[in-house]
Amino acid sequence: IFCREISWTIYIARIAFACGIAGMSTAGIVHIQNQVPAHRRTEVIGNFGSSGFLGMVLGSQLGDLIFYLTSDGFDRFNILFGLAAALAVGYLVLVLLITRGVEHSRPEETPGPLPLLRQYWPGMILAVAMMMGVSFTVTSVFLTRMVTERGLGGIGMFFLAYCTAAFFFRVASSRWANRFGSDNLVLMGLCGHAAGHLMLAHATAQWHLIFPAVTAGFGHALLFPSVVALGAGTFPRKYRGTGTTLVLGFTELGVALSAPLLGWIIDLSREQGLEYPFRPMFYTSASVAFVVTGLYAWSARRSRVRAERR
Repeated sequence: IFCREISWTIYIARIAFACGIAGMSTAGIVHIQNQVPAHRRTEVIGNFGSSGFLGMVLGSQLGDLIFYLTSDGFDRFNILFGLAAALAVGYLVLVLLITRGVEHSRPEETPGPLPLLRQYWPGMILAVAMMMGVSFTVTSVFLTRMVTERGLGGIGMFFLAYCTAAFFFRVASSRWANRFGSDNLVLMGLCGHAAGHLMLAHATAQWHLIFPAVTAGFGHALLFPSVVALGAGTFPRKYRGTGTTLVLGFTELGVALSAPLLGWIIDLSREQGLEYPFRPMFYTSASVAFVVTGLYAWSARRSRVRAERR
């Protein structure tokens, strides 16, 4: 609310937001992982994340409604961020009520994150986690800019289709991990993101956002629970909180590395006079997704061969 220009305040706000999301996500995921057997872990993480899709739908629709009902200026942002802050306070009250009486038993040994990462290295799944960060950057940052620049009428349409499809596929695929294997779900999820980004590169009307949203939502539905379950699953129970934090941290690393690069590609394309400067950016993110798909498929095949030889 207090950011009126590009200054140090916007960086402090962004850091605080990222830390809050990291803490809430990790704590929630670790809690539910510890309640179920290993073979149900991917399923319950998927069900847990489904509630986030409802929030994305409501948030994007509410944001478009606030912008529609208010005039240009800071008032619309005061309402938008003020409402988000009020909801966060309500969330805090609920957490305090739910966790009342819950105690935490600290492990006898608490090694640092880097020694733990070396000892229980999750493998190529960390590259997939970084690719998830690239996809989050595309849909949460640059998609808004593209929709605004092309005059496509807001992001509500995209996130309504995205979250509806993701919620549907998340529920429908709750047992797919046991049927097809988590490795195959990761490959399908990466292909879904890549195809969605390719279709976004050619969106010139609002309804064009529906098909890439459904495809990317399919990828998100399969990818997130599989990545968290496979990555955090290599850590023992007593260190699973740190393991989950590290896996999700690589997602944030993907955001940090991709955001300036993708933004630079957009600016360079605009300087060269391209009619659609966002198109090369979407091509780049899709290409990265396809490369990670190939690397992960190769890595998974090697792991299966080694396991069969043993």
